Amino acid sequence: MIIPIIVGILSLIGVIIVIAIKRDKKRTEDMAAAAARMNFTFSKEASPHLLRTLEHFALFSRGHSKRIRNVFGGRAGDLDVSAFDYRYTTGGGKNSSTWRQTVMLFESDGLEFPQFALRPESVFHKLGQLFGYQDIDFATHEEFSKRYLLRGKDEDAVRNTFSSEALSFYETDRTLSTEAQGRQLIHYRAAKRVGPEAIQDFIAEGVRVLTLLRR
Repeated sequence: MIIPIIVGILSLIGVIIVIAIKRDKKRTEDMAAAAARMNFTFSKEASPHLLRTLEHFALFSRGHSKRIRNVFGGRAGDLDVSAFDYRYTTGGGKNSSTWRQTVMLFESDGLEFPQFALRPESVFHKLGQLFGYQDIDFATHEEFSKRYLLRGKDEDAVRNTFSSEALSFYETDRTLSTEAQGRQLIHYRAAKRVGPEAIQDFIAEGVRVLTLLRR
């Protein structure tokens, strides 16, 4: 009885792996087609250099087994524009979790952002504030302050980066995450991959964020 059960379990695992591989292959094909329609370059795998240049961001400092795939690339004026799938794993063994999201990246020597990280605020963040955990709030935008955790090394510089229009934009959605430092800005929704049919709208959203914050 034990051997057939083991064989059955292994067979099921094999089927799941095959299905996952086929889905990833189909996604890559569809993303490549979307990139071509939008006149972006496309690469199935990212250069290791790309990941190294992003390690100072909170998103890319978490976990292990990090991988960037399905990379869109383009240029607009003085900006290098990229969009890609990013995966990383936290924990290990039975307690491991893998997180996947699509990320927008803007780079330019013309950008001069203060270091900041913005993400949806959780109950744990609210509890942390009772013990001095930083959260930059805006009295003029209570909804933004309720929905988002905003942290940065230079609070005054961060406040000056977020105009009233930018704050109002973030109030329309509870799921956005944005990080910036110096010549780079990334925009994403944590644990959310964007489908090929929606990638153009996602890139447009990233451009909107950059425009609002780049003053």
